[in-house]
Amino acid sequence: MRILLFTFGTLLLCNSLCGQSPGLALGGHFGIGQAKISKANINNQTGRLALQGGLSLNYQFVKNFGLYGNILFSGKGSRASGNDVQSTFFGNKEFPFEQKYNLYYIEIPVMAKLSLGINNFYFKAFAGPSINFNVKGTESKIYEDKDYHEQNGYSDREIQGLNLMEYSFCYGGGIDVEIAQQSIFFLEVRNNIGMNTFGKINNLDAFNQYFGLGLGILYKY
Repeated sequence: MRILLFTFGTLLLCNSLCGQSPGLALGGHFGIGQAKISKANINNQTGRLALQGGLSLNYQFVKNFGLYGNILFSGKGSRASGNDVQSTFFGNKEFPFEQKYNLYYIEIPVMAKLSLGINNFYFKAFAGPSINFNVKGTESKIYEDKDYHEQNGYSDREIQGLNLMEYSFCYGGGIDVEIAQQSIFFLEVRNNIGMNTFGKINNLDAFNQYFGLGLGILYKY
């Protein structure tokens, strides 16, 4: 009897849980987060504010499984600070500086998506590769002392060995909410980890990292 009740209850629960209706949905995406650079021996790194914006595409093959992708313009890079120490007649003197690494990409992530929900509210998880095309990549080292900066600093210099193409792995999760018959609002978090070097910093291979919050709206077709 208990087995029958458990089975019946499980069937009722499964029947109440549903996925999104199959088909294509297109819309916009906006993201904000923090970017960093790894494996480049950057001291006192604080990361930088990173913004994303572009298009989102979702295709549901069946109710609980789909393909999720974007075409995004994305800012990455990092910030850091430090001091150069020089010996003078009166002793050591410090020259504080700030480093900036600015990278801009067109990103095309293509990810498998799982979703499960009740009524018009769905939880989702997604993961997959991303192909990223570099638009621009510069580095700056700005000293507070103007005279010292003229001899040792630089501004908006192209990053050494900058690669045109970068591959990364993107994964995350969030919620989809059907706010109208033909539209879906989404909120998500995602992590993007570079799989190959984008260039060299401090003569070392450097890799991008990004963690952020995204939101947008999709329209069904």
